[in-house]
Amino acid sequence: MREDLFVDSIDMSMIIGDLEDEFEITITDEEFANVVTVNDIVEMLKARGLSDY
Repeated sequence: MREDLFVDSIDMSMIIGDLEDEFEITITDEEFANVVTVNDIVEMLKARGLSDY
């Protein structure tokens, strides 16, 4: 995702914050460290039972 969307660490922090606010969850840095693509985010949310979004 970093290369595909040209996001830097500040952008990634904002994405994490937005996801946490939107889905009322907490995402650890370790969880998000493995995110490379947008699909990785989708799969992470599905794993948390948020597949209806």
